[in-house]
Amino acid sequence: MSHWLLRAETTLVALARRRLAVGILVMMPIAFYLVTHDSVGRSVRALAFGVSWAVSTIAFFAAVSAREIEPRLWLAGWTRTDLMIGRLIGLGGAVLALTGGFGLLVALDQEVRNEWGVALDYAVTGAVAVAVGTAVGALFDREMEGTLILFFLAGMQAIANPFDAWSRVLPFWSSRELGTWAVDGPETGSLADGLVHASLAIVVCGGIVGLAEIARQRPALRSG
Repeated sequence: MSHWLLRAETTLVALARRRLAVGILVMMPIAFYLVTHDSVGRSVRALAFGVSWAVSTIAFFAAVSAREIEPRLWLAGWTRTDLMIGRLIGLGGAVLALTGGFGLLVALDQEVRNEWGVALDYAVTGAVAVAVGTAVGALFDREMEGTLILFFLAGMQAIANPFDAWSRVLPFWSSRELGTWAVDGPETGSLADGLVHASLAIVVCGGIVGLAEIARQRPALRSG
């Protein structure tokens, strides 16, 4: 447990070194929300889009920074599982505080049908975004390519019709579904479908991270 907490702290410290970039990413969802403030549905969904891209990018930054920090910790006897769990604890705590604040903002500022549903939407979107950002970070080393891929995924979800079958292959489909459920009601959106899709997206991203880790270890094993 102490290893997990220490790794969570180092994750947050590494992100703090990018304070300007992280600050811009945090302010971006708020800017989207303010621009669409005159429409409850649009503002809730715009904020969810901002959360999906901002949080996934922050998780991607954490994954890239881990490549510099974690090899030294492996040599010190830390396990890869401890490092991953600790990193996710740090990211999860920060994301929960961020999305909780966004949910409170909407609850105080807008007349929404289901305030707790909006907060749940943001929390689930944040969890999926951490998984997606970590997966992209496991596959790509360069920040420009990774950031653009994340923007592409979040942007496609923002403009796609969530009722089209193909849009369900996008990782943030659950964000739109839960937002529709919270704003328009269960007649239009499904809580169960949104949660199941989010769970599947997280599992798939976890599988990608695991396979990327195995692929990265093979050259080291051969050279050993």
